[in-house]
Amino acid sequence: MYKKIILIFLILSTVIFIFINPILCYANDNNKKILIIGSYSPKNKWEVSITKGFGDAGKDRYTVKAEFLDSESFEEEGYEESFINFLNVKYKDSNIDYIVTLDDEAFQLIRSKLFDNQSFIYEKNIIFAGVNNYVTLSNEESKYIKGILEIQDNLEMINTILTAGNKVNDIYLLLDESIFCKTVKENFENLKDVAVVPFNYHIIQGAYLDDIKKQIEGISPENAAIFLCGTYKKDVDDGVVSSKSLIDELQEITSMPIYTKLEEYIYDGAIGGIVNDGYKLGEVLCSLIDNLIIGSNIFSAIPAHDTFSIPIFNYKAMSKYDINPLKLPKNTVYINKKPYDLLLPKKWIAVVWFVGFIIILGVCSLIYISIVNKKVARKNKMLLLESMEREKIKTDFIVTISHELRTPLNIIINATNLLMIKLKEDNIDVKYFQERLTYIMKNSNRLRRYINNLIDVSKLEMGYMDVKLKNQNIVNIVEEVTLAIVDLAKKFDIDVIFDTEEEEIITAIDTLKIERVILNLLSNSIKFSKNGRRIFVNMKKKEESVIIEISDEGMGMSEEFKTHLFEKFKRGDVNEGLKRQNEGSGLGLFIVKGLIELHNGTIDIISKLNEGTKIIITLPIRLVNEKENNEFIVDSSLEYLFEMEFSDIDKK
Repeated sequence: MYKKIILIFLILSTVIFIFINPILCYANDNNKKILIIGSYSPKNKWEVSITKGFGDAGKDRYTVKAEFLDSESFEEEGYEESFINFLNVKYKDSNIDYIVTLDDEAFQLIRSKLFDNQSFIYEKNIIFAGVNNYVTLSNEESKYIKGILEIQDNLEMINTILTAGNKVNDIYLLLDESIFCKTVKENFENLKDVAVVPFNYHIIQGAYLDDIKKQIEGISPENAAIFLCGTYKKDVDDGVVSSKSLIDELQEITSMPIYTKLEEYIYDGAIGGIVNDGYKLGEVLCSLIDNLIIGSNIFSAIPAHDTFSIPIFNYKAMSKYDINPLKLPKNTVYINKKPYDLLLPKKWIAVVWFVGFIIILGVCSLIYISIVNKKVARKNKMLLLESMEREKIKTDFIVTISHELRTPLNIIINATNLLMIKLKEDNIDVKYFQERLTYIMKNSNRLRRYINNLIDVSKLEMGYMDVKLKNQNIVNIVEEVTLAIVDLAKKFDIDVIFDTEEEEIITAIDTLKIERVILNLLSNSIKFSKNGRRIFVNMKKKEESVIIEISDEGMGMSEEFKTHLFEKFKRGDVNEGLKRQNEGSGLGLFIVKGLIELHNGTIDIISKLNEGTKIIITLPIRLVNEKENNEFIVDSSLEYLFEMEFSDIDKK
């Protein structure tokens, strides 16, 4: 009965391997055929990485297939034989050129069949890697077997455990029943007296996780650490416990830091450890076979202890157990580390972040202070410029008022004196008297105009000036004002042309103020136009607005002057030596802009130096009721306004 059970088991095992066991394959036709046999399962990261490294390095030269003994899962008697039978069935006719074995279990099994003429392994070239014990070969075996030994040297790892974190006096070595764990155990026995500080180590060994957990539960975590090297099963019939589950279950029963030699445990929560670089080992194995093919004499090799060693540490686990990164081996690879994570002891990180915060705060403060100082300096500079501008305006105002008041006063006084002389001499010449009285009247108007402008400026600035609106045909008003200055313009050989697209545009305006605006602008056009030029006054209706355009062919103005055109005391004088060519206070356009804005309108200017100027007035079309119309009072006539606005045009 027992023999039948064994037979059934062997048959089932063979079927499982043929149809279920994963096979890694790197294929290329007409290449050397390589079979890689791992000791553990396809889930073993180290063996899989060796296979990948070999396959990538030799993909253009070798056809690579891989099988896994899975020695951890199947410990039943007869399992290894069934595995060999499986390989015989599968690869008997495959003409495998080289067999690569990974770790001790696979090597020992394949080595045992080297001279079995019933096996496909018979006298095949065998390359081993990951074998932990020294290999003594017979003369016949040495013809076929070559490889790379893995000699355990855990001194650097022990020193890291003892110094990188909190004080450790006891190291608990978690092992399984594999040959690998046996060699780790032997190595620890040799290193106890050569570590950087004295320590005690304790062996916890077994095949099942529950047995391991029971031994750990009673251990005090104070000054202790775990060095995890084994893999375990839950039960006889179960597979190997996943690395994530194993780490989680250990962390549930103990707070001891967990170090390891197996890479998969690091990715699943262990602190870290010095692991072998399987990918690099795979590349070296491929190179070794390259040399065998070309006939080089190759012997079994023991690489330097750090040839394939990589320190890998889990930053998240390091933070949890307060591991000092400065005490870890050089060239350590960190996983789960973000770009801003610092490789410093935990207590230093808070200090560094605090100092960094202070520095950033200081820099931000300096930047803020610098910005504030710049703003203050800019403000002070603006205040200085404004102060200088005010001083200049004050000086200009004094010069202007002295000129604008004294000149007409001198003319009035002189003309009056002449008339008095004539009266004393009893020499009354009517024509002479009329000329002198005209001078007196004209300069009196200049004085009155200037005084009125000063008063209007104050009213506009204080908001006391208002408009008396009446519904008017603005076309007629602008046309009348234009026609009123035609004769004066002809004296200077200047043509004034009026044109309109609409004969009637009724809107609410303050007639006196609109007339004053038009007269002021026409006065400026005459002042700054040379003889023989033209002035155009155009009107049109655009949507709900009336547009008045006054353009000339005068001297124009610069862009810089345009930006200050509507400011107080700004004049477009053209100086000839010390003589001002055009009279004016510099208040007219400031008042014009204010009057237009009282009508909710806008005034714009288009001008280029020596190419003329166009003034564009835009007024909204609106109507007022009759009551507002009845309150309208006419203060002055157009003739009076004309005399006032043109009182400073004597000659050009």
